[in-house]
Amino acid sequence: LFGYFANILTVSELDAKEFIFFGLDPNKVKAVGDTRFDRVYQRSLLARDKKLINESVLKNKKIFVAGSTWEQDEEVIFPAFIKLASMDNSVIMIVAPHEPTLFHLEKIENEQLWNNFAEIKYIFKHALLHEAIYEMQLRSRLRELHALAARSIKLIHVGKEEKYYETAWHFDKAEISAEAVIYYKKAGEWFKKNYENTKAVECYDKLIGFLKRETDIPELIDVINSKGSVLDLTGNWAEAGNLFSRAIGLAEKIEDKKKLIISRNNLAGVKRNLGEMNAAMELYAGSLEISEELSDRGCISGSLQGQGEIYYDLGEYIKALECFNKRLGISEELGNDRDVAAATNNIGVIYHVQGDYSKAK
Repeated sequence: LFGYFANILTVSELDAKEFIFFGLDPNKVKAVGDTRFDRVYQRSLLARDKKLINESVLKNKKIFVAGSTWEQDEEVIFPAFIKLASMDNSVIMIVAPHEPTLFHLEKIENEQLWNNFAEIKYIFKHALLHEAIYEMQLRSRLRELHALAARSIKLIHVGKEEKYYETAWHFDKAEISAEAVIYYKKAGEWFKKNYENTKAVECYDKLIGFLKRETDIPELIDVINSKGSVLDLTGNWAEAGNLFSRAIGLAEKIEDKKKLIISRNNLAGVKRNLGEMNAAMELYAGSLEISEELSDRGCISGSLQGQGEIYYDLGEYIKALECFNKRLGISEELGNDRDVAAATNNIGVIYHVQGDYSKAK
C-alpha cells in the first residue's frame, strides 16, 4: 500500500528508517518533524515579545495557568480555584481553553464560574429564592459567600469601574470593612463623575457609616466634602451647607488647615448660591488668610477665585479683576493650564460686560 504513495513524510528519523526497513524507496521517505509541535513552538517564541496581559495585573500575584482546557476540566478546576481565591487574594488564574470560541469564552465568564458554586448562584441570582435561602444560611457562611463573590468579581472584572459598587456591597456584607471602604470610595467617585448623583450620595453615606474612629477623621472630612459637593450640584444647598459646616468643625478639631480651607471655600460657594454674599466673602477672606499663612499658592488661588466671583456678582468689577489677575499670575507660576484658562476667561467676561471688547477679545 505505502508503495503507491509519492512521498512519505515522518515525524522522526527513526520512523523514516522503519518505513525503509519495510522495503520502501529511501528517496520517497523523509523525516520532516512534527508540524503541530513546530508550529506551537514557533508561536511560543513570537508570543514572548507580545504583551498580551498588562504587567500591573500580574504584579506580585501567584499565577496559575490552565492551558488547552476542555469543559470537563473547567468543571473541576474552577471551583477549586474559587475556593483558593477566597483564602488568598493574591492568586490569579489564566485560562486558555482548547476551543477559544466567543461562545465558550462568554460561557466561562458569565456562567461557568457561578454554576460551579451553586450556593452563590442561588443566593445572588435567583430572586424568587433569595429571601428564603438567605435567611437559612448561617451568618458566618453568608460572610464567606459574600467575600467569595467580591473576590470573584475583582478577579473577573479587573479595572471595570462599573463593578466597584457591586464589589463594595459584597465586601460590606462580608464585614471586610477595609475593602468595602476602598470600593465604596471608588464607586462614589465613579458615580459622581457620571452624574449618577443619588448613587454617589448612597456610597458616601455608606463611607460615613464606616469612618467612626478618631484616626478616620481626615478621610471622613474628604468624604463629607464629596457628598456635600454632589448635593450642592443638585441644588440641595441647605443640606450641603450643613455638611460643609461639619467638615469645618472636624478640620478645626484635628488642626488640618488645608482641609479647613477646602471646607470653608465649599461652604462659601453654598452661601453664594443662597445669596448670602457677606457670609460667603467672610469665609473666602478667612481661607485666603490661612492660605497665606501656609504659603500654599494653590489654596491662595482657589480663595481668590471665590472672592472674584462674589465681587463680580456684586458688580464690583475692579475688585473682581484684581482677584482674577492675581489668580492668573499664580496659576501661570504653578503651570496650571486649566486655572490659567479659567482666570483668563473670567477676566475676558468682565471686560466684555464693561464694553471693552478689544480687551475682552
